[in-house]
Amino acid sequence: MNIADDAFDPDSKVIVSTIGQPYEERPYFVLDMEGGLLWDEGGVLYWDTMDRVVDFFNDRENVTVSHDLWAATIIGRKSFYGADKMKTLTILPGIETIETKAFYGCVNLTAVNIPDSVTEIAEDAFDSCPKVSFYTTKGSYAEAYARQHGIPVSYIPKAPHIDQVTVYNNMITVDVSGFSGDAYYCVLGTRMGENGVPVRENGGRIAVGQTGRKVVFRNVPEGNYYIAARALTVNGTEKDYSVWSNVEDADISVETPKRPRITNAKVSGKNLSVTVDVINPKKKNVSLKNLKAGTYYLGIQTYRIEDGNRIYSQWSPLKKIVIR
Repeated sequence: MNIADDAFDPDSKVIVSTIGQPYEERPYFVLDMEGGLLWDEGGVLYWDTMDRVVDFFNDRENVTVSHDLWAATIIGRKSFYGADKMKTLTILPGIETIETKAFYGCVNLTAVNIPDSVTEIAEDAFDSCPKVSFYTTKGSYAEAYARQHGIPVSYIPKAPHIDQVTVYNNMITVDVSGFSGDAYYCVLGTRMGENGVPVRENGGRIAVGQTGRKVVFRNVPEGNYYIAARALTVNGTEKDYSVWSNVEDADISVETPKRPRITNAKVSGKNLSVTVDVINPKKKNVSLKNLKAGTYYLGIQTYRIEDGNRIYSQWSPLKKIVIR
C-alpha cells in the first residue's frame, strides 16, 4: 500500500484509524492501538480517550456539545468544518478550547451559546461564518474574542453550577451556586437527551422559579436520575436563558409508594366523602364531617415503613372542594 506524501497535509480533516476488536460486542472503530473509541451523540462525534469532539454528521440544525459526554474539553480542529445545515450551537460548561477552523464555513450558523469555561478560541475558528453571533456572559473570554473579531455578541445569564447532590431515602437535595439572572430552574430527568440535557418522563420533576442555593426533590420514585439547571433573565415578555449547568446523577434505591389519586369527592351539606386510589390500603374511603363553609384543596399522601423510617409518596393531584 502506498500513501502520497501530502495525503495527510496539515489542512486536511483526517482521523487515521484501524479496525480493532468490538467493545462489548459493539462494532466501533479503534482510533489507536490503545483502544480509543468514537461515540456519536446527537450527531456529534466524540473521541473518548482524547477528551475532544472530532466530527459532526451535518444532519441537523440545532446542535449541542457537552462536556459531560465522554469528558470532552476540546472542540477539535475542523470538527464542524463546512457544516452548512447547522443553525444554532449550544456549548455546555466544561468545554475549554475551540481549535483551528473548528466551525470554518458554517454559512448558516446564526447563534452560538458559549459558557465561561471556554478560555481559548483559535483565530480562524469561526472564519467564513457570515451570520454568526455569540451569546455569552458579560466579561467572558468569548465576549472579548467576539469584540476582537467583529462578531455580534449578546449577553445571557451565567449558568448555575451544581456543587453537590445528596440523596436521603427518596429525597434528593441539589446544592447550586454561581448563577446570575432573575432565577433558575432545575430539572430532575429520567434519561439523557441527545443534546446532553436531562429529559423528564415518568417520575421526572422540574423546580421552577428558584433563587436560593438549594433545591429539594421529595418523594422521588425508585430509579436513576440526571440533574441539570438553567438560569434565566426576564425582560417584560422576553426571556434570556443561560446555557445548561453541569449534569449530575442520583440514584434512589428505596421503593417509593405509588402516587395516590382522588377518584371521587362528594359534598353533602357540611360533610365530605372521599374515595382514593391507592395500593394495598386499609381503607379507600375517607369521610370528613362538619366542615366550615369555604374553599378547600384536598390532597392525599401515602407512606410505607422501611427500617423504622416512613417513606412517603408524592402528594396526589389536588382537588378543589367548595363547602357552602
